[in-house]
Amino acid sequence: MSRISQRTMDQIEELDLADFAEMLGDPLKKEGRHFFTYRNGGEKTPSLCITPDMRMWTAFGSTESGRNAISYYGYRKWNNPYPSGKDFIEAVKDVAQIAGILIEYEDGRKWEPTGYTGIPKIKQAPPMIPENTKKDNPTLDRYFRRLMNEFPIISAHKTHLTSEKRKMNDHQIQVRQYRSLTDNKQARYYAASKISKEFGEPEGIPGFMFVKGTSTGNYWTIGGKPGLLIPFRDISNHISGFQIRYDKPQIEIAVKGIENVKVHGSEQIKVVDGDTGSIMWDGREEQLPIVLPDGVEIISKRRWYGWLASKSDPVKGILKGTSSGDPAPYHCAVPTSILEKWRPGQSVQDVMDTSTIWWGEGPLKGAKRFPTTAN
Repeated sequence: MSRISQRTMDQIEELDLADFAEMLGDPLKKEGRHFFTYRNGGEKTPSLCITPDMRMWTAFGSTESGRNAISYYGYRKWNNPYPSGKDFIEAVKDVAQIAGILIEYEDGRKWEPTGYTGIPKIKQAPPMIPENTKKDNPTLDRYFRRLMNEFPIISAHKTHLTSEKRKMNDHQIQVRQYRSLTDNKQARYYAASKISKEFGEPEGIPGFMFVKGTSTGNYWTIGGKPGLLIPFRDISNHISGFQIRYDKPQIEIAVKGIENVKVHGSEQIKVVDGDTGSIMWDGREEQLPIVLPDGVEIISKRRWYGWLASKSDPVKGILKGTSSGDPAPYHCAVPTSILEKWRPGQSVQDVMDTSTIWWGEGPLKGAKRFPTTAN
């Protein structure tokens, strides 16, 4: 049997994954550049993430992931993102049918999907966002530990950690090395400049970004919203990333009941119909949620946590950047008494019994689970 042509496979590779998932009937919730929907088997909160501009989907909380419509279709139909043999051929034909793509074979034969018009039913994925490849964890650890020297923790963040909600003490805060990312642009520039001179240009280090300058030329600095820096440690005590608890939550406006909308402003918000240009709603975030007379619902979501990361955006003058993940950092939480003697690069198995582990939902909750005197 003749092979399917590379031209056909390239067309399938370039399908917008969010658009494809929607054609399968999956409900999508947009958050920034990502779309969230439900994993197979059912769940209360959608945790399958689709990122069209990275050609990637990931089912968090399980091991399934993929980079094209075939893998997504295989996951939905057989719970297998990597179909092979007859299943692979079936998946390619079904994806082509759904997307309205002509299948061409290397021997010149062609297969037309039902209702084929020559115009795909699914849009093409957006351009890939160029990003530096993230460095290995030992390299990240060197840069991040040096970064922590430049940003001591501020009193407001100490107060939060010692509050009734967090219940930490000064010793825990010191040992766990929480830090504060300032909004002072000059301090960020100086920190990046010093670290670059000591260790070399921080390409591939999340949070560092190379930006377009004016009279002084292009330069390295540090991105991210100001907030509490929470170090993430791997099983060898390498700091492989930082989560930020923002000083001010990030406000995201979502509109239900209409697809093409644009949101403008932060203090005074305008929601505009993308098809007609008319203003659907004008007001402040505190007034939400609100349901308009035509049934359109406008809601707001406050996001307190994010990664210390950066991404290339030439329009904004960011020439180089590195995202937090693929894979994203994980955090190995240990008792404070163990962390005190755990050396960078040393396996966690060398300092404590790891025959039993706890799977938690956040680094601060993991820290609270282990008091200072825990064994």
